[in-house]
Amino acid sequence: MGSDPQNILEKRPLTKSEQIAVDHFKKNPGGRGFFSVAEIMARHQDLDEAIQLLVKGLERHPSYSVARVYLSSLYLKRANLSEAWDNLEQSPLPLRGNLTAQIIRLKLSLLLGRKSETLELAKDLKSQDFQDLEVHTILTQLEIQTYPEVRRDFAEHLKIAFKDLPDVDGAHKKSTDAPSLFESTPSQLKSDPKAPSDLSLQASFRERVAKGFFQSPIHTI
Repeated sequence: MGSDPQNILEKRPLTKSEQIAVDHFKKNPGGRGFFSVAEIMARHQDLDEAIQLLVKGLERHPSYSVARVYLSSLYLKRANLSEAWDNLEQSPLPLRGNLTAQIIRLKLSLLLGRKSETLELAKDLKSQDFQDLEVHTILTQLEIQTYPEVRRDFAEHLKIAFKDLPDVDGAHKKSTDAPSLFESTPSQLKSDPKAPSDLSLQASFRERVAKGFFQSPIHTI
């Protein structure tokens, strides 16, 4: 990717506010404006470029937690699961009690087969108020199915080949013919405007992360 984000966005129909953000970053490429430009890139479907810009920006500003959480959401969308997990782990500041980070971490821990972390996060999130239907479904599934089955169902829901996930539980077949809740409620998961599963395309991600900090920490990322 070129150092000038305008090289990526010059053909995009930017709004006035988006153009102002891009121009501001061009004047001060070493500042924190990289996050706003990465959001713009993601909204215009330039996800790989947004990821590269966030990685470079976090090298200069490793404690910029909002940008770090956003980067993991983009990695998750790209099914780069280990990168998403490692990115959160590398935060020099503990992301304590951040709801958005906890939601992302729950999904990642499940897909990566980190059972103890999954169950701990699920326990924490049960007492929290949030709108993510995927996580609500995960919490429900964990109560009625085995952990390997929930992993398989969620991977299928995200269109991730289960065989490509870490083989930590030996789950080659489902032990039950019960339908997945992800399969039985696809329209609800896709159509609820209050709970978009695609975090990377939310214009308000910055605000959602900023509001995601609990008054009392529930878990350390």
